[in-house]
Amino acid sequence: MLSGFITSLSELVALIFQTFRPPALLPAMMFVLANEILVLPNLKGTSIGILFYSRDQSAQVLILAVIVALVTYLLTVLNFSFIRFFEGYPLLGWPFQWGRV
Repeated sequence: MLSGFITSLSELVALIFQTFRPPALLPAMMFVLANEILVLPNLKGTSIGILFYSRDQSAQVLILAVIVALVTYLLTVLNFSFIRFFEGYPLLGWPFQWGRV
C-alpha cells in the first residue's frame, strides 16, 4: 500500500516539475523580490499591506513562495506569447484584428 502511494506521489511531483522550468524560476524570484522591496512597503496602509504584514514571518514567506510559484508558472506558460509579442506579432490572432473579416 505504501509503495503505491510513493509511486503516485512521485508521479505527482514529476508532473509538477514538468510544468515548472528552472529558467523561469530566477526571473520570477527577482520579480517578486523587487515588488516586495519597492511596492509592498508603500502599501502598508492599504488592505493588501495590512493583510500581508499582519501575518507572522513564516506565513509571509509561504505567501511569497506561492506568488513565486504562480509567476513561474505564468512565465512558463506564456513564454511563447511573450516572444511573439516582442517580435512584433499582434497579441491576438488575425481573426480578431480590426478591419479583417
